[in-house]
Amino acid sequence: MGAGPLGGKPRGRADWCSTQFAYARGRHDRQVRHAAPSVRRRHELDGSAQIRNNSIRPKDIRNGQVSSADVKNASLLAADFKAGQLPDGPAGLPGAPGSPGISGLERVVTASGPANSDFSRVAIAECPAGKRAIAGDAVIDTGPGVVNVAMIHQIAPSVVTQVPGNVYVDAVELKDGNTDARTWRLLAIAMCANVS
Repeated sequence: MGAGPLGGKPRGRADWCSTQFAYARGRHDRQVRHAAPSVRRRHELDGSAQIRNNSIRPKDIRNGQVSSADVKNASLLAADFKAGQLPDGPAGLPGAPGSPGISGLERVVTASGPANSDFSRVAIAECPAGKRAIAGDAVIDTGPGVVNVAMIHQIAPSVVTQVPGNVYVDAVELKDGNTDARTWRLLAIAMCANVS
């Protein structure tokens, strides 16, 4: 059948057939090995294979290897991008105007009457027309150097919806065994304002 490999001893037909078969088989194996990566790649892209979390790291992906076609639409979140990578969205519509709040704040002080030694006192501070009482206070007014004369019993602003509002206060004198007449008066204080 001709000379053997490298000009050696002539080989028979059986040897020649074995050689051809081995060559064809080796060529087939090489083709399969070369085709396997592309088949595996297609297998991964069509979603039939599951990739475990963190199994692919940045160093495993070359620049430009992952394109838009490899990423599922609407699958990325804003947290997946660095600050400044996403453009700002359009400005929203203006919000509804807020309430004006309060205006025309005014302090009104009303005394219970002239100072005297009566046991109890009542005073009411009335807000001007159209204004509500948003806060209240009371003060015991005595002469110089006189302390512990009376005790404030109640400070009661009117309900917030009342217009005009007021602040009601009352107080009672403290009895400490002092027989001297001590004069005092009670002051009612109202913080009044226009409330929208």
